[in-house]
Order: sequence, then C-alpha cells, then structure tokens
Amino acid sequence: MMPRPILRTHLVSCACLWAGLLMAVLPGLIFAEEKKETVAYETGFYYTVKKGDTLWSLSKKFSDNEWEWPEMWKNNDQIPNPHLIYPGERIRIYQKSKIEEMAMAKEPAKAVAKPKVKEPPFFNYSLIKRAGFLLKEPVSPSGSIFKVHDDKVMISTGDLVYIRPADSIPLNRGERYTVYRTLEPYRDPETKQIIGTPHYLTGVLEIEDVQPDCVTAQVIGSYRTIRIGDLLIPHEERSPKIILAESPPGIIGTILVAEEQENLIGTNFVVFIDKGASDGIQRGQHYRVFDTENIRVGDDDKKKTTVTEIDFATIMVLFTQPDTSTALVTNASRHISPGAKFHSPSM
Repeated sequence: MMPRPILRTHLVSCACLWAGLLMAVLPGLIFAEEKKETVAYETGFYYTVKKGDTLWSLSKKFSDNEWEWPEMWKNNDQIPNPHLIYPGERIRIYQKSKIEEMAMAKEPAKAVAKPKVKEPPFFNYSLIKRAGFLLKEPVSPSGSIFKVHDDKVMISTGDLVYIRPADSIPLNRGERYTVYRTLEPYRDPETKQIIGTPHYLTGVLEIEDVQPDCVTAQVIGSYRTIRIGDLLIPHEERSPKIILAESPPGIIGTILVAEEQENLIGTNFVVFIDKGASDGIQRGQHYRVFDTENIRVGDDDKKKTTVTEIDFATIMVLFTQPDTSTALVTNASRHISPGAKFHSPSM
C-alpha cells in the first residue's frame, strides 16, 4: 500500500515543475509580443534599424554621446562597414545592468585624477599625400621640370632634375615642392561649361642648388611617373589621420569624375565631387551614393508611380576646396559611374 503516496507526491512534483516552467517562459513570450522594434537581452536590447539611422545617430540617441558609436560597432560583428547600415537590420544596444550600476555606486571614493582626453574616432588613409584636387581655375605654378640628369626617360625617387622657375617666383635651397600636372578640364555633360580642372599629383622634390641660370632639385618621393613638363607648387604635409565628422542633413550632390579618369569606380577609388567648403562639406564627413528606381503599382499606366532611393556605396571627404572636394570611396556594393548622386546619411 506504500507506492500510492509516493506516486501522488511524484505527480504533484511534476505539476509544480511544469507550472514553474510555464511561469518562467510566459513573461518572455508576452514581452516579445509587445516589443516589435526592440527586443531585450541580458545587458541591453536588440534594435531594428530604420531609414535614416546611422551608428552615429543611434549612439547619440541611446547614450547621449555620438562618439560612442565605435563601441556600438564593436558589439555588432555582423556589420562589416560602420558607415553603411540598412533598414531592417537588427543591432545590439548595450546597456549597463542595475547590478553594475550599484557596484559602481558602492565603490569607495578614489583620489581625483585628471580625466583622460578621449581621442575622437578617425580613419587612417596612408595615401592621402597623393590625392589630387579639382579647381575651376588651375593653380599658378612655381616652376616646371625641363630636364632630368642623364636624360632618363622615366623620372623617379632619387633622380636629379632641372627646374625652370616661374616669373618673379624665387626658389630657395632646401624648399620642397609638390610635382603635379593638370588633366583635361571636366565639363558639364549638358552645358559643356568647364566645372574644374583636375590637378594630378606625381611626387615631391627638394631644391638642392640655385644658380642665376639654373636650379637643380632632387626627387625625394614619387607617387606616379614624373614627366618633363610637370609643374611645381609649394609642398604641404597632409596628415593621414582623418577625424570623422558628422555630415549636415540635406546635402545632395554629384560625383563628377574619378581622379584616374575611370568610368567604373569602386572601393578605394578617389573621386571629385561638386560640393565644397562653401556648401558645408568638411574633411571626415561621410555621404551615401544612391540610385533611384521607379516602381509602378499595378499594370495600369495610370496607377501611381513611386521613386525609391537605394544606397549602394559610401564616400568619405578627404579635403575640400571652395566649390569642390576630394573624396574616397570607402565601400561600394557595385560600380559607381561619373554623374552618380550622393546624399547625407540622414536622408
């Protein structure tokens, strides 16, 4: 007669176990139903990206500090490019737990130390020194190369060259000059008006000797093949560290031409754009290259047609001129053609 109480106790225990499991699972099911855009996890929640969102804007929204976006990117390994996120993606937003906050609050006061200055996020572009620029009016040169020692065909690092100074511009021993040449002016495809002249950088030289009728210089760096007839402008050092900056809203512009004059432009290509410092463009800003697609609702020609913008590439501003800028294609899912449009990330 003893097995019956044991069996009853076993059944009661199972019922309690199932009830406990149900109570543990049910709140999670209810929470998941209520939260569609955000889903909680242990130290934060999942957020579904909307149109116009960037890691910069989400960092500012959830932590009141836009400079925290690199940490957000670090916590989301599925994002290959921090400057290109798409609507519908789910990303993790990290938040400190209450236990962490209480532990920090209970920590004994420590000696006040000078706060460390947090370095803003940056992009390192080692080839910045060779990137050219587009100007409506060509730069006035300081001189030109008219001969190379030993009459070499190709001029490169270490070669001795002879310089013809421009009128009334003195060249002094020890001064450095950037070597460049101008390419065919870029014209508006419709109006045929000149928009700007590309300045193509080929190297750097240093003046060695100055005589009344002859100036010699040594090539101390060559970016590309230097030619007889290449021009000189005073050399300016460029830092490869590009501090990232927030892009102003409402910017819409055009990629005019690639620096190397290619018709198919991809990742790591340098391009010239038709917006400059006068338009609010600054070094370190990012913009999205987009395409438009017409979508007709229904088969009837009278049905409404909508225009959809599709982002497929990102560019970063390297430096600016008053009306144009030089930019780097940091990511492209397909080729870009000259004349492609770009806009602010928030659009």
